[in-house]
Amino acid sequence: MVYAIPTNHKTARLGLSVSRQVEAPPRRNRIKRLLRETFRLMQHDFPRPYDIVIVVRPHEPMTLAEYQRLLS
Repeated sequence: MVYAIPTNHKTARLGLSVSRQVEAPPRRNRIKRLLRETFRLMQHDFPRPYDIVIVVRPHEPMTLAEYQRLLS
């Protein structure tokens, strides 16, 4: 789930919510790292700064390109 709200800040901000139901800690951390990198690479593609909150549901970790496709 992705929630995005336009903001008046100069830069976009990211919030992640990953519950303990999302597998073991190494897998959760990998998912968070990939989502942060996806946001870092794509934040300048948005027409204006947004506050983005991503709520992660249990799933198998995907590749960076797949997360980019989902966020776009």
